[in-house]
Order: sequence, then C-alpha cells, then structure tokens
Amino acid sequence: MKHFTYLQIAGLIIRVTSQNLPNLDRRSDWRYQNFVLKKTPKKFDFEFNLKVRDNYIDYNSKILFQTEREQPKSSKPDLSSGRREQELFQKDGEGAGKQREQKEQYLGKDIDWRISRHKERFLIEGGTSGNFQVFFDNKFQRIDIFIVNQDNQWKLAELFVGFLQIFLIYYLANKGDGLVVHSAAIKDRQKKDKGYLFAGISQAGKTTTSRIWHKHAKDAQILNDDRIIIRKEKGKFYLYSTPWHGDFSDYLKDPIKRAEIGKLFFICHSKKNKAEKVLPREFFNLFFQSLFLPFWDKEGLKKEFNFIMDLILSVPCYKFGFKNDKKIINYIRRIKE
Repeated sequence: MKHFTYLQIAGLIIRVTSQNLPNLDRRSDWRYQNFVLKKTPKKFDFEFNLKVRDNYIDYNSKILFQTEREQPKSSKPDLSSGRREQELFQKDGEGAGKQREQKEQYLGKDIDWRISRHKERFLIEGGTSGNFQVFFDNKFQRIDIFIVNQDNQWKLAELFVGFLQIFLIYYLANKGDGLVVHSAAIKDRQKKDKGYLFAGISQAGKTTTSRIWHKHAKDAQILNDDRIIIRKEKGKFYLYSTPWHGDFSDYLKDPIKRAEIGKLFFICHSKKNKAEKVLPREFFNLFFQSLFLPFWDKEGLKKEFNFIMDLILSVPCYKFGFKNDKKIINYIRRIKE
C-alpha cells in the first residue's frame, strides 16, 4: 500500500511516496510541521520515492564533492544541519550504533556527506545527520530515496535533516531561480511586509538579531535565524523560511510565510549600530561567504552567479555593525534607501 506525504519549502511542493512502510508520524517533530501540508495539493513539483534498506550499497560511483566534519574552523557556511538535529541521530542505542558503524565503514569516519555521479544520475550519500543514499537525474523526473536503518521505519527529520538541503541547493541552481543563504531574515509588517536579510559568517549575530526582533517587535515575523532561501518570482525577489534553524527555533511555531526583499545586510557585532550602504561589487565579496553553492556543478554555478548579481543590483545592500539591544529595530526601520 502506498502512503503519500506532501512537503512545501520555498513555494516548492514535494510528494514523498512510500510503499509497504508505516505512514509518517506527523507528531514526530513540531519544528517541521509547518512544512508538511495537511491537505493533498492539486499538483506537485517533484516526487521522492522513498524506501528503507538495512545497509549501504556500494555503487562504485565517481565522487564529485564531499565535506568532512572534522576540519579547521572557516568563515564559509557549514552545509551540515544544526547541533539539535544531529542529536536526533546520535543517541546511544544498539540500532544507532550499528548505523554509525555502517556509515563509517562505507563513507569513512570523518565524511559528512558526498555527491557522486553514477551512470546518468547523481548520488547523494550521508551521513552525520541520518543515513541515506539519494539518486536523481538532471531533469528531476526520477528521485529515489533510500534511508539506511534496520527498523523498517522513517522519520520526518530524516528527510529534512539528512539530504533535502543539499538536494535543494542543486535544484535551485539548476533552475537558476533560487539560492540558499546562511542568514537570518525578518518580515516587517510595519514596513509594508518588506523583508530584511541578515547574512553573515558563523557567530556574526544572525540568531542574536532574530531573538531581538522576536522579543521586541510584535509586528514583525522571524522567517529563520540561520538558513534562508531566496527566489525570484515575476520579477521580484522573495525570502522564504526553511526547516534548518540555528540555536533559536521558537518562531517555527508560527505559520511560515514569505516576504519580498526590502534590504540586504551583511552583519557583524559592533559597539554601536552603524549601517553603510555599499556598491554591488563590494557586497558580492562579502555575501559570497554566506552562500551555499553547488561547487560540483559548473553550469549551476554560472546560473547562481547570474542570480546573485541580479539580486544585489536590484536590492539595496549594506554592511551593518550592530549592538546587541532592541535599538537595532528602529535603527533599521529608519534607514532610507
């Protein structure tokens, strides 16, 4: 018997089809519930065919790109999910221990995830946050998901935390209409629902900024404190929330909405609030540090660079040093383009 679960992220609808498996427990994690559709949509963008297997299969594929967990600290964004999500898959237990051993024997102890080419399809494998092997082609017409565990079960977190972020990075680049950014974002109802994006390296203050707005600006909505998707639709750029949050997640209890971009900020901590408008070329060099890009795909990178330039030529860009207090809210609202 087939079971269907529908996900929606950044305006994209995904149908997850599983056969001869228990249907998804919708109560499994409240942080993802706003990304699961309660009603069956009339159409969907692509379909995941999901199966569970008890071990990895070696396809002898050609490795294109891989990331390692144990590496020196860098200003570049980390493609792994947050600490809380990883804990879902690292709890002690006989089953969890066997899965870690299987992963380490197959991928290597320090490999977080990797993407390979197998015949005419791509293969994503992981990982630190769940164990999976995912096949898809360039046209995204056939997507096969194999979750590796010995329980013949699957959890919502195994989709969101495991491979979905990597898949969407490639998908948006391939289509040339979207980008995943290491950033926080706010929807400000006081300013005609315009959105502010706060990009920055790790520890730059994305979560701090989100907490301030969440606590002190009742007429604003936090879209995310760590990962944002930007898409262009009908000539306008929009900010979308994602399931991949940082250390702060209270805002995920609210219905997920989008916001048209009003301003872009590259942030850092400072003794006082100071925003400086910068030219697109300078902002590109800053912004690049916060982007999740498909480095394994030359054509995808070209499309993403074109998308980025279109974005920063269309939206006011600022360097922003901010102080950790609620004055940041009125300061940003008073900035004139």
